[in-house]
Amino acid sequence: WGTWTLALARAPAIIETMNQMCQPAPAGESSLGGEWTSPLLARARLVERLRAGVAGPLTVLAAPAGYGKRVLLDQWAAGHHGSPVVQIEFDAADDPARFAARLAEAAATLGVATTDTTDTTDAASVVSGDGQGVRRAAVAAFARSLGPVGEAVLVVSTAHASPGVTLGDELDDLVVLLPPNVHLVLVRRGRRPLPTLATGEPVAAVVIEESDLAFSVEETAEVVAQAFDRVPESALAAAYPQPHDGVQLPCGRFLIHLCVHLSFHLGQAGYYSMNSFDLVLW
Repeated sequence: WGTWTLALARAPAIIETMNQMCQPAPAGESSLGGEWTSPLLARARLVERLRAGVAGPLTVLAAPAGYGKRVLLDQWAAGHHGSPVVQIEFDAADDPARFAARLAEAAATLGVATTDTTDTTDAASVVSGDGQGVRRAAVAAFARSLGPVGEAVLVVSTAHASPGVTLGDELDDLVVLLPPNVHLVLVRRGRRPLPTLATGEPVAAVVIEESDLAFSVEETAEVVAQAFDRVPESALAAAYPQPHDGVQLPCGRFLIHLCVHLSFHLGQAGYYSMNSFDLVLW
């Protein structure tokens, strides 16, 4: 795989097309704002799971950076109609006051205001000593304010929050306190146990994690095949920049060479794996 990757890196036209394939491309408007990603990376099975999750109280997207959480959200949002979608993204620079302000902005987007500020006013006196107290008070006031808004979807992301601030208790409060008309999609980089209701039962949720977001072999093969279908003939006919055994090959022929070379090594791996297994059995 290292040989394959290095070779592609030296073929600018081909790798440029692959990079374009992996970048957001204009294909429609997203309910989250901006444009959603190219259909080449469509995640239909996960969009359906996300759609089913949004019909309930809580959907959790939990995976490390780079697993495609945002791609999935954008593709779901592009096909979402009806109830409004509001997004809150907490940033590493957010202090408790900014945290509360983001909640107030989301409430205003839904046409309501966090008018009950008793808890947040009382908590403001301990901003310097207990930031979590301010945040939890702000969450309580925010949740109370959303009763009259009707059906809505709230997307809350902590993927870029400060590493030292997990917001776990605050978001557990939000899950439990939100009125049933507001459906929460929680985006985070790690798993956390689901909060429990007063009955002691965990909140019903659809959880999509890194094992779900990872591409299957079949999906990867399809993406690569579609990407190469986008490579123009002129790029395949262009000379590969580095001679191979003193011969200047076209990019297309060099890729054939790489495929054969890769197949050889995969065959070796399969052969030795099989023999190792037979040896263990013996």
